Amino acid sequence: MSDLYRASHRVPRKAVPCLAALGLVAGVILVESSPAVAATPAVTVVSSSSYGPEPDGFLYIVGEVLNAGTDDVTDVHVGIGLYNSAGALLSTDSAPTQLSGLEPGEKGGFVDIVNPATGYASYKIVGATASESPTPPDHNFTLQNVSDVVGLDGIHDLTATVTNNGYYIAQNVRAFFTFYNQAGAVVDVDNQPVTPSQLGIASSGTYTELNIPAHIAYSRSAVVVEGVARSFDPKLDIWKVADPVVREWIERNLGPIGRIQGAMSGAGDLGRVLAGLPAIAARSVAVLEQLETMTREGVTLSPETIAAMGRTEGRKSRWRTLALWIIAATFIAILFAVRQL
Repeated sequence: MSDLYRASHRVPRKAVPCLAALGLVAGVILVESSPAVAATPAVTVVSSSSYGPEPDGFLYIVGEVLNAGTDDVTDVHVGIGLYNSAGALLSTDSAPTQLSGLEPGEKGGFVDIVNPATGYASYKIVGATASESPTPPDHNFTLQNVSDVVGLDGIHDLTATVTNNGYYIAQNVRAFFTFYNQAGAVVDVDNQPVTPSQLGIASSGTYTELNIPAHIAYSRSAVVVEGVARSFDPKLDIWKVADPVVREWIERNLGPIGRIQGAMSGAGDLGRVLAGLPAIAARSVAVLEQLETMTREGVTLSPETIAAMGRTEGRKSRWRTLALWIIAATFIAILFAVRQL
């Protein structure tokens, strides 16, 4: 994807090469063209479209990827093939999503800006790949005061206030836009920095996005804000943050609801004990009857037990007799040896 983010029809994209060089956001990190690889089942392309080639010769292919799996993913790339009118493949390319990662069920936009070969007629999405991420992306932001105002010059001015709801200081915070037509198809994507780019916990910033309808005729837009969580906020009040969690636990376990649930659980245990009382009583009566019989008549042994005891005693008696004979023989031998001296 060489020179993909060169100056395009919109001024904001001129800043992207600088951001890519700094490696601030994976959504704008550039990679060289690579052959398309097999699709990852958990990641699918749900919409795409193209416009151009523009007067500068560049073709814009935009779309949206869905994380249909159950794990967080990162390094999401979309494989694209360019074809001529006869359906022959002219070249392949790969485009990353603007967002560095996607949570399960989350969508992210992508854009591929290419200079197609002579004879280009159409493109095809040939697959999407992703890597499992050990940590979720930092999308813990909320938007307030969202507005989309059209000026006298026809330019849309999209603004909002962004608040960091995470537990970390968020750096390199950016807003990522996806624009849709009336049919719900993606017609363009873009991104803008949030000012300031570093937001502490519960702190806010703003963004401004300028969109030119002459190039993008859209009916609605979606925004996802992403940052890079670098460090804990030194001003974080851990007691204040933990208060709602602790309060919920106390109400659930020590409050009226917890007591009712405990009583219900205790009633269930008591019911199980009561249900087993007849069997326990029957076994107790049987044991008492056997003890009474043993006290009155003594212990009764079966014939087999008596025979086994006799055999055991017989074996013990034989070994005792043999031991006595050995001792006697040893004593006689000692006396005989003494008389010979």
